[in-house]
Amino acid sequence: MAGARTTRASRRFRHYRDRSASGFRDERTLWSVELLKDWPEETLSVRPLDRYTALVAVTHDPKIDDHPIRAALTAGCFYVGALGSRMTHAARVERLRAAGVAEETIAQIPAPIGLDIGAASPAEIAVAILAEIICARRRRSSNDHSGGTI
Repeated sequence: MAGARTTRASRRFRHYRDRSASGFRDERTLWSVELLKDWPEETLSVRPLDRYTALVAVTHDPKIDDHPIRAALTAGCFYVGALGSRMTHAARVERLRAAGVAEETIAQIPAPIGLDIGAASPAEIAVAILAEIICARRRRSSNDHSGGTI
């Protein structure tokens, strides 16, 4: 997606039951996603994160999202984000503090995630998040998207 290898790790693949075990490619949009039927912790043990990695946690479940978020922050991923309301993010911040994550590290997590494009549908939210990831990858501030060369 957008020139990046995309991997999704989840034990919850009921939405993908008609897809192959290892992933799928949509020929209409020319993007592919590798599907790993593991818990995020299992995936991270064989697929370490690094500064070239963007991580987006999407389940809204702290039992699933918190470990990968902490791992991504520790690994220095160039983008770490998680879906959720401001209240959900505030609770996440408290859990990260309790786990000993430094304030300046926590402050790197955008909330809410995605550029403010007025997204309403899931597809639009995905575009907003991907745009924010591209900004981070290009080392541009998400506030600096309103002018200049694209």
